[in-house]
Amino acid sequence: MSDLDRTLRRILLVMAIAAVAATGLEARRATTIGNGRISIVFGDRGITALTDISIGRVYKLKDDGFRIVVDGTTLDSATLPKPRQSAQQGRVVYAYASGGYELTVTYEIEPAWRFVSKQLAIVKAPAPVYRVNEVHVFRDELLEPVADRFVPGSARENLGAGDYGVFLRFADRRGLLVAVQNPFLRVEGGDATFSVRYAPDMEWRSQDGPFVTDRGLLAPYRQTDEHRIVITGPDIPLAPNDALSLGLAIHELATNAAKYGALTRAGGEVSVLWEFAGERRVRLEWKERGGPPVKATRGRGFGTDLIEKIVANELDSPVQLDFDQEGVTCVLTIPVRQPTAFAMRAPRRSEPP
Repeated sequence: MSDLDRTLRRILLVMAIAAVAATGLEARRATTIGNGRISIVFGDRGITALTDISIGRVYKLKDDGFRIVVDGTTLDSATLPKPRQSAQQGRVVYAYASGGYELTVTYEIEPAWRFVSKQLAIVKAPAPVYRVNEVHVFRDELLEPVADRFVPGSARENLGAGDYGVFLRFADRRGLLVAVQNPFLRVEGGDATFSVRYAPDMEWRSQDGPFVTDRGLLAPYRQTDEHRIVITGPDIPLAPNDALSLGLAIHELATNAAKYGALTRAGGEVSVLWEFAGERRVRLEWKERGGPPVKATRGRGFGTDLIEKIVANELDSPVQLDFDQEGVTCVLTIPVRQPTAFAMRAPRRSEPP
């Protein structure tokens, strides 16, 4: 072997070692957070992979973006300068700066969550008062085809509500739930792309602090026949305000069941039964059985206050919410009023329908 051959071999060997070292360094730079249920890997601008640890299923993303339109100016993550990234336990924050705007995108998980949350904020704006026209919490693309998608929407057009999120279904009976805590969403996309947006169209003053968007979530799920949901009752027309209040209560109950209750365990059952309770009243009962035992002592959260105070006030009827050890039971009494156009507040019992 000539000296030239030996030199070339050494050069190739050094290049190979350098390439492996660079790959390993890049892998070490990738930020990861997890809680034993799910694991999330982050790249330069957002999530690159989400893993359902219980079954080892990995969902890979080609792009995890966002868009905010402020005073007619579009701030799109795809065209903004590269953000600064910071991380601590259970949280990753990206900080963007462009044209006098400073934006943050915060991802979070808690120990009991089976999802990762995503929330945008306008930390600084060039004007003391500005209008937030539109928010795209998710503008994402997956690295695998979606077999099917289901977009739940309002059953009553006169409520003025939009989509409630999207269930992305894959060929192996696995899926991703994408949602934002806002009842006026618009879900768009096709093939492996999806976008979830809403239009606050609201004025904001910088002196009031950052404008924080509604929180989004990305959650893996499995399509199984292990849970039983029973829904029984006659068709009953409701006034738009009452239907919206009922929807808020059902949304909170369903979220709790999916995170902590009967829908977290094989064999769990949720029954939703309603019937007339008088001429102009409907009694609806939500009951969970077969889930984990409910803790005897528990903190009082926003969902409980929403149902027992806000929804009860809007429906002008007390709400019975019991956290029995066997499962949650909630009884709502809903007025049957003459349907009218949607308004910010429904008439009280003392007011004409």
